This record gives sequence, structure tokens and C-alpha cells, in this order.
Amino acid sequence: MRFATHGDPGWSRFDTTTRTVRVFDAPESHEVADPRADELRALRRAKLTSSAPV
Repeated sequence: MRFATHGDPGWSRFDTTTRTVRVFDAPESHEVADPRADELRALRRAKLTSSAPV
């Protein structure tokens, strides 16, 4: 509720350098840096090597 009352969610802001996100998981939520880095790299490679029109 801190975010609703004070505007501070209690975790780091997202930025495109570290891509740190909050994972809401049991028993505790936590921060993870760039959790889908491998998928993003694969998509970028596929886009660069694709001959299909965009």
C-alpha cells in the first residue's frame, strides 16, 4: 500500500540497462535483473537474420 499512499512501490525503477523487474512469487517477492535476456537476444538475432519484410 506504500505506493498508493506515497508513490514509492518499495523496489527499484525499471531501466533499459539492467532491466530489473519485480517478481511477485511465494513465499516472497524479489527483484531479478533481466529475467528474459536469452529470449530477447534470440528475438533480436531472428529479426536481424530474417529476410521477411517487417
